Amino acid sequence: MPRILLDTRPLRASPAYRRMFWGLGVSQIGTQVTVVAVGLEVYGLTGSTFSVGLLGIAALVPLVVLGLYGGALADAYDRRTVSLVAASVMVVATAGLVLQAALGLASPGVLYALVALQSAGSAVYVPARMAIIPRLVGTDLLPAANALGALTGSFGLMVGPLLGALLVAQAGYAVTYALDLALFLCAFYALLRLPHLPPEEPVVGGVGAGAGADRGDAAGAAASGSLDGDAVLETDPTAPAGPADTPAAPVPPPPPHGGASGSPPWSRD
Repeated sequence: MPRILLDTRPLRASPAYRRMFWGLGVSQIGTQVTVVAVGLEVYGLTGSTFSVGLLGIAALVPLVVLGLYGGALADAYDRRTVSLVAASVMVVATAGLVLQAALGLASPGVLYALVALQSAGSAVYVPARMAIIPRLVGTDLLPAANALGALTGSFGLMVGPLLGALLVAQAGYAVTYALDLALFLCAFYALLRLPHLPPEEPVVGGVGAGAGADRGDAAGAAASGSLDGDAVLETDPTAPAGPADTPAAPVPPPPPHGGASGSPPWSRD
């Protein structure tokens, strides 16, 4: 019978994944809260929808540039360490949003810079965090874990903007950003609780060049393609032996210029 309900086995199988699931779930809400709040703050400072649109450019440039290296860093170094460093950058950026709102230092330039810094951290944090999941749940539960992750993202997209607009109207920008900071620290705590996740050794499957050649026997050498016909005959007693003194047929000299004998060099015959 096909499974029609949400598969929650990863939450039961891995305490580390369970912490990441809840931490990511609440931090997704905070992320969407800040997306709404920053746009409203820029519009309140400038009264320009074009200035609000520039937030997208400020976020896109570091995301594209550093996004090319985020996955490579996660593969080359300890994934927990990479995630924590990138998450620390995002914490600093969010704390900067809180301070600029609380101290009255708001300006479009400051907001653009903080959004760019947060996007730079996210460009490394997201692929590193996603690369951690298979190490926590294994390949069998990975589809279910990905489905659970998609659920948290959808929930954050649904709840975050509503909550962000409400908080800006009722409590102001500083409180709104502070909520995002507190929620993201839940995800940061889940990362801190992870064990070290060093890069995995590359897996060499099948029989490659030279595989088995170090075994010192005919089977190992045959696997690497290093045996000639005589060695095969020596290791296979059922193979028929040819005449010992049969002279080799003479090899005719090649035709001039690579063509057939008597043909011009440009001929196809």
